[in-house]
Amino acid sequence: MLVNSAGGNVLLGGGDLTTAELWTGNFRANVLTTVLLTEALRGLLADGGITAQILQVNGGAERGR
Repeated sequence: MLVNSAGGNVLLGGGDLTTAELWTGNFRANVLTTVLLTEALRGLLADGGITAQILQVNGGAERGR
């Protein structure tokens, strides 16, 4: 079993980011890294092995985004 846990927020890095930059950064930091890690380790999973994705969304509510 492979368990991926993601929940980062690029907004926490500071700076004045556009909506597109926030969405792109959060997608790359959370979704894309999970997919790439799963693909990289796929060959190590036993036949019938499973993956679980744990994601937390906490993005930009304080800025109205």
